[in-house]
Amino acid sequence: MWQSEEEEIKQKELEKLIELVDKNFTVKWYDALKFFPLAVVFFELVFVSIMLFFYLLIAPLSEKFALILVFFTLAISFYQLVTSLPHFVEVVLVDRFFKKVGVCVEEEKKPLLKALIVMRYRQRQFRLSEIYKIQRSLFESEKLLSILYE
Repeated sequence: MWQSEEEEIKQKELEKLIELVDKNFTVKWYDALKFFPLAVVFFELVFVSIMLFFYLLIAPLSEKFALILVFFTLAISFYQLVTSLPHFVEVVLVDRFFKKVGVCVEEEKKPLLKALIVMRYRQRQFRLSEIYKIQRSLFESEKLLSILYE
């Protein structure tokens, strides 16, 4: 009997966290402004690559080998930037929202809150409360905390 009351309390606390995330979670268009420095680096890479390409057309034969190496180096860094961008965006937006909402949550519940925020960010079209009604097993503490370390 005592254990079920404790579980019921935990369930109600989890439902409050889910409601808090569902009610307050938004991704606004101006959140993209946080990535302005990254956009500057992106456009610098594109600009330098275009300049190198055109210079490569008129460069003397002795310089072409070095320019090709520089061009490939830029291509590799550009590829790394593009492939890491979605993870970077997720981390920044989740941390921003966590800092905004996390102030009103007890310290021991903050990891669960952050896991719920990550779940909500990854599937923005579904509210957590809807998923909770369908499959509560996704919201067990161990499963939620494992989301933080994927």
